[in-house]
Amino acid sequence: MLMNDNKCMVGIYQLKETPDNHGIAFAPMKELSQQGLTPDRDKYTLVYTYEVKPEELENMPGFLDDVYGKFNYDRPEDFAGHSLSVSDVVVINNHGEKSAHFVDSWSFEQLRDFRQVKENPLRAVEDAIEQNDNSFDGIINNMPTADDIQKRAENGERISVLEFAEAIQREQTQKQAQKPEKKPEKLTEKKSILGFLRQAKAAPKDPAKKEPKKSMTKGTVR
Repeated sequence: MLMNDNKCMVGIYQLKETPDNHGIAFAPMKELSQQGLTPDRDKYTLVYTYEVKPEELENMPGFLDDVYGKFNYDRPEDFAGHSLSVSDVVVINNHGEKSAHFVDSWSFEQLRDFRQVKENPLRAVEDAIEQNDNSFDGIINNMPTADDIQKRAENGERISVLEFAEAIQREQTQKQAQKPEKKPEKLTEKKSILGFLRQAKAAPKDPAKKEPKKSMTKGTVR
């Protein structure tokens, strides 16, 4: 994690692909300054992190040049961003000493006010997992819900019971965080592991031809 102060970490930040950023994407610092702008953390998303050795950071200009070469000519296979370009930001966390470096036309310019130094560490995690343009809310949004998984099972898709259980737990945790004064929602037959297994087993191959569910009523009390 980029904000792990016990390690030497590097993070690559790139502008989010939003209409608001079209005018500043790949713009050098001089052009931003002419518009009265500075690199704004809220317009960026964290696209990659990796660990380095402390001795690699002893010569910072040389290290930054190596970062530029790494993400242009020898990009990691799991790197999903574009080649490191003007307007990107390289953040370095050297055992708690953090710095941000703007990729300019011919060099790197250190930023004095790029809020990664003060931000909530959860923001970096949320950026890395969601990889979308949502604002930071402390909740990972791009995860499948229990209803999503159940529908996939009803359509005949093989589903992991562990994934379903994690989805239920995740939903309960989020509800408790949003409304701590209320008791956790009691699982219904529909949203329980046992109910999920029963429904997946009984699901017809053709979703359009479903058999009506049998009544669970045993009898009436006189």
